[in-house]
Amino acid sequence: MKHFRLACAWLSLAAAVGCGGTVKVESGSAGSGSRVDGGSGNVPPISASVGGSGNAGNLGNAQGSATGAIGSVGSAGDPGVGAPSVGGSAAVGGSVGIGVGGESGAGGEPGVACEVDLVVHPVGQPFVCACNTCWCEPDGTIASGDNGCKVCVYLGEIHAPSETFADRDGCNQCECSSTGKVNCTEKACECQPEKQWFRRYVSHSATGCELVDFECPTNTSYFNDGCGCGCEEALDCPQWIDCEPGNPACATMMKRCPYSPGAF
Repeated sequence: MKHFRLACAWLSLAAAVGCGGTVKVESGSAGSGSRVDGGSGNVPPISASVGGSGNAGNLGNAQGSATGAIGSVGSAGDPGVGAPSVGGSAAVGGSVGIGVGGESGAGGEPGVACEVDLVVHPVGQPFVCACNTCWCEPDGTIASGDNGCKVCVYLGEIHAPSETFADRDGCNQCECSSTGKVNCTEKACECQPEKQWFRRYVSHSATGCELVDFECPTNTSYFNDGCGCGCEEALDCPQWIDCEPGNPACATMMKRCPYSPGAF
């Protein structure tokens, strides 16, 4: 019996359990870590302490501890595409400040490329455009060379001087001038705000337009016609922007044309 107890006295902590010792395991608190762009990630670690004493000999107390692991960093959230909004209303006898629309968020780096005639062009890379040589500027606009033949860009398409095409309002006609400016007829059209994707109305009445006070977002301008007033984007903006994965022009074009919806 003495020999048995003496042998147990030199056993390891694991063996001490078999000789009458005890082992205590406690669950530690979960480590936590912040995710990037919202959300929280956590990894459930275990903080454990082990201690025990043998009945035979002088076994020292063994204690160990494990600290909780820090939660892994979550992946960045997908960029959202913000829809423009119009809020507020005018009160009779005073003016109301209103924010009109907003820039859409889009993934990727702005100023990488632009798209015209359904073709993506890297910034600064020349390409043939009607009677001239054009290139994409970092802000998404199309510039052309000084060879005496200035082209026009309208609704995402390039037009040569003297070329005519339909106005985006659906009832007027436009022409590309020799200076590269788009000139359109100005006859009164039927009021169809729901079809004017390139505009954001703040008021649909002359009285409301006199009372309301608002500021147009970047890359849009003020308009006021017989149908109301508000903000509209540039004439060169296309009705749709190609934002299929891998298109480097998406971010630039969405910033340039905040009211044109992205097509995915």
